[in-house]
Amino acid sequence: MTPALFIAAWLLVSEPNPPFEMEVAGKPAGLAVDLVNAAMELAGEPVDVKLFPWARCIEMVKGKDADGIFYIYQTPERDEFLAFPGEPLFDNAMTLYAKKGHKIAFDGDLGKLAKLRIGVVSTKSYGPDFDRAKVQVPLLVEPADDLPLSFKKLQKGRIDLVISNRISAQWTLKEMGLVGEFDELKPFVQVSPAFLAFSKAKGGAASEARAKRVEKALEALKKSPRYGEIFRKYGLEL
Repeated sequence: MTPALFIAAWLLVSEPNPPFEMEVAGKPAGLAVDLVNAAMELAGEPVDVKLFPWARCIEMVKGKDADGIFYIYQTPERDEFLAFPGEPLFDNAMTLYAKKGHKIAFDGDLGKLAKLRIGVVSTKSYGPDFDRAKVQVPLLVEPADDLPLSFKKLQKGRIDLVISNRISAQWTLKEMGLVGEFDELKPFVQVSPAFLAFSKAKGGAASEARAKRVEKALEALKKSPRYGEIFRKYGLEL
């Protein structure tokens, strides 16, 4: 009898960051985890997802300790050690929130918000456009330790706006029981593609081919009902 071929699972790493990545019943779960699993299933590749602190994840893909990392933004520096697909897992929109009944007009010009108090999480970056305006305008930012605290400040009128990536805000407001209490301002401040990317150190020349296979799988996933179903599973809108 010919022994069955053993196909090693790709080790993909990320950090705990609800609703994108978290542990449920001792196993990795979350929006990004489910999207990665669905795409890799379509690509015909077994995967093993592990959650670690972000700095360790980066070191693992810079070396030969992990095959891929998610979700991650593409930068010239990261292109040196990661192969990125042409299709992201999802687009992450940086969004401003105001209380219902507000009279704030926003046309995309951050300079017009100079007199308004904007709640931010002190450890977060909101993309180059906002970070630049924060210094150049300058914007009146009100730091908080986490997003729920920023929304509590907004609810009490201590600040005028909150900025957050849209997915985290939807999740947080659902968890706080505050869905419908705030308006999303349009246009978005910035939209950043969020990727699953592959280690060049671990995959070598095959890393680009891996990225291409996953690109095709993600294109197919996004055309299927399953993509939206994964978002709705976590109470999120596309």
